[in-house]
Amino acid sequence: MPPELCARRPSGAGSNRFFIAGSATNSKASIIPTDRTLALEDAASVFRDRGAVVVDVTLPPLADWSARGEIIALAEGYAVHEKWMKSRPQDYGECFRDYISMGAFLSAADYVEAQRMRRDLCAAFDETMRKVDVLLCATSRSEAPSMETPTKVVNSFELPWFNSAFNVRGTPALAVCTGFTAAGLPLGMQLVGRPFEDATVLRAGHHYEKATPCATGGRRFLRSVSLVAQRRNGIGAPALATRIRLFDGLPC
Repeated sequence: MPPELCARRPSGAGSNRFFIAGSATNSKASIIPTDRTLALEDAASVFRDRGAVVVDVTLPPLADWSARGEIIALAEGYAVHEKWMKSRPQDYGECFRDYISMGAFLSAADYVEAQRMRRDLCAAFDETMRKVDVLLCATSRSEAPSMETPTKVVNSFELPWFNSAFNVRGTPALAVCTGFTAAGLPLGMQLVGRPFEDATVLRAGHHYEKATPCATGGRRFLRSVSLVAQRRNGIGAPALATRIRLFDGLPC
C-alpha cells in the first residue's frame, strides 16, 4: 500500500491499514439509480486495488438525518434573517426566501426535539467511524442538473439530501468526480471522515484522483443503459470490465 494512503488507527485498533466504508441507510429515500451505484462500486474498487480494506456499514435512515437537519437549519436561519425578511423580503432571491420562510412556522418544541435526536444520530455515526477511516457514499440520487433546469426549493423532507447526515454531525466531507453519464453530466461520490480529520479525507480524495482518468484529463462515461441490459441478460461479471468508456482530451 502506498504510504500516503495509510492512516493511523485509533489506539488498540491493532492495524495500520486504511479502512474505507461504503455507507448505506435503512431508507427507501436513499436508493440511487443503477449507474450511480456502479460508479460507487468503481470508486471502491480503486481503493481496494491500492490496498485499502473496503467494508459495508449501515447508518441510521437518511430521512432521520435530513428531517432533523432541516428543522435545525431552518429555525436557526430564520432567527438570523427574521428582521430583514419582515422589512425587506424583496431584497432576497426567490429560492432562498421561499426556503428560509419555512422557519417561521417551526416551534421551540420542534427545534429542541430535533437537537435531542441529533445527539442520538451523532452517537451512532461516531460508533461507526471508530471502525473505519473514511466513508464512501453517493453525493446525490441523480446527475447534476443542466443550466436550463429551473432551480426551485427542493423539499428535502420528501427527498433527503445525501450530505445532510454530515452537516448534522459536523464532519468533513469531500465531493469527488467519479465519471459521467451518457449525456455527459457528472457523477460523484462523497468521502467522509471523522470530525477534524480533514487531512485524511483530502488525502483519500487526492489518492483516488491520481489513480483515475480524472488525474490525466480523461473523461469517464458510464454506459449505464447497456450495462443494465447486460446484467439483466445474465452477463454479469464480464460486463464490469467494459462498462466504462474513456475519452481522452476532455477536461474532467
